[in-house]
Amino acid sequence: MTLWLAQPPVGWWPLAWVAPIGWLMIAKRDAATDGPLSRRDWLCVYASGVVYWAAACHWVCLPHPATPVGWVFLSLYLGLYPTAFVWLTRVATRRAHAPLWLAAPLLWVGIECLQARLFSGFLMGALSHSQPCALFGEKIASLVGAYGVSAFLVFLMSQAVRVVELKTHATSRMLLAASIMISLAWFFFAGVWSYRPP
Repeated sequence: MTLWLAQPPVGWWPLAWVAPIGWLMIAKRDAATDGPLSRRDWLCVYASGVVYWAAACHWVCLPHPATPVGWVFLSLYLGLYPTAFVWLTRVATRRAHAPLWLAAPLLWVGIECLQARLFSGFLMGALSHSQPCALFGEKIASLVGAYGVSAFLVFLMSQAVRVVELKTHATSRMLLAASIMISLAWFFFAGVWSYRPP
């Protein structure tokens, strides 16, 4: 629900900076210590995606009394994308041994691209769409586009997951936290620097 709250009409855009962290934590969950994901876990991942898309696409119910049927099927279909993200990220980090900070942003953007094109496309409610109210988000988008903003946000959250994951290595945690702060500072100051009042 944090991702829905970050999107218009509520528009609490800072929530988008933490919205994907739940899916990232599940994707990074260690099978050796926590066990493999059960059917119930996968159902929860899918249900969270369905609930998000049902809330984001609530307007589909408004035009006609029959459109709620389409809204249900649209939500069920779009709920597959977050599930695919979690599954593909788990495959990339476990089988291909890709680091989460690389795999997660690339897969997130790849899934957004697929969603924008498959079956004529439907990319409303993308992660980057929550950032136009943020001055720096809007300006960064002018440099790297909407997909770049989404990738940057997922990159930051994957680094945050890594910081939480490192329990014993204080130096590594400090370095990762510093990299997150530097990235945030760059994101903010690049946006402010590129701001040109109308």
